[in-house]
Amino acid sequence: MTNLEKYLLKAQQGDAEAQHDLGVMYRDGDAVEQDFEKAVFWYKKSAEQNYTPALHRLAWMYEQGWGIEQNYTEAMRLYLKASQQGYAYSMNNIGLMYSEGHGVEQNDKEAVKWYLKAIDYDNNYALPCRNLAIHFEYGEGVEKDLEKAFYWYRKGAELGDDVSQYNLAIMYDNGTIIKDDLLAMHWYLQAARQGYSDAQYNLAGMYENGQGIPKDYKKAKKWYKKAAKQGDPDAQLNLGTMYYHGKGCKKNKIKAFYWFVQSAKLGEAQAQCNLAVMYYKHYDDIEKAIHWAKLAAEQGLPDGQYQLAFLYSLQKNYLKAIEWCEKAAKQGQRQAIEDLEVFKKEYKEIESAFNIRGIYLN
Repeated sequence: MTNLEKYLLKAQQGDAEAQHDLGVMYRDGDAVEQDFEKAVFWYKKSAEQNYTPALHRLAWMYEQGWGIEQNYTEAMRLYLKASQQGYAYSMNNIGLMYSEGHGVEQNDKEAVKWYLKAIDYDNNYALPCRNLAIHFEYGEGVEKDLEKAFYWYRKGAELGDDVSQYNLAIMYDNGTIIKDDLLAMHWYLQAARQGYSDAQYNLAGMYENGQGIPKDYKKAKKWYKKAAKQGDPDAQLNLGTMYYHGKGCKKNKIKAFYWFVQSAKLGEAQAQCNLAVMYYKHYDDIEKAIHWAKLAAEQGLPDGQYQLAFLYSLQKNYLKAIEWCEKAAKQGQRQAIEDLEVFKKEYKEIESAFNIRGIYLN
């Protein structure tokens, strides 16, 4: 008899814990095909017996609308029932419901009360520590207090919460309470190891720039790549740049191009500008170069505006070249400032040639 068959037999015999565990298996697709409706079915069976974890997880399914029609009111009812049995996870989620105004009137003060209640019941539970820290950081439902925010982020970080670790690192990085690059790096690293992409990106930046440590381009590339693979457009841009210039690796224009494309598709203006340069310089495709330069320029990137102006000038379209060069020059783009008068002069020469030709033809 397989484990699934054992759980199913016990669940069918009315074992509340087995019913709950079977629901978890269907929710996660563990040893069975993922099926939210079956997960809800077994959670309900278990919850009918007042099994606390099932009450909580059934509430979550109602809140998310997984396998059942979304119903915040029912979710709140079930969370409250579980919380009355001392379930800290439900207390935290009630706080979130109040914070978001889901099933209840939005009320940050009530949210804070429930986070504190969750911590009182389980002081090794990280999520309410993080949520409480956020309220203190932004003064939501409590008076803004960065020292208390720091305290609760540190508590959450020490309990292993990746968001708390990241936010604590940011506070050390920015010197919110105390500036400490090594502690910033420590907590970025903890969050990065858990797969938190923003932490991976910031950690890579510290290695690349030598912030508090010697520069290490190989480690910078390693962490940029981890974040890039998770779809972080800034990390994709920086990874492409490292491949392009050979920082921490051999120069590789193909890999640089690949990561610029990924970043550019996500709307990163500098990556779009870099693609424009590569299409012009390495692939001799001015139309695609213009396409990407225009996307960057329209986002207001000075380098993108200048690149677009330059590309238009190659097509002898000096009116557009001047238009975009002026935009870049107004933002202080050095090459645009230098080339603007050149474009204007070339346009006037062409205009004069057309005027002379026109007189001759008449």
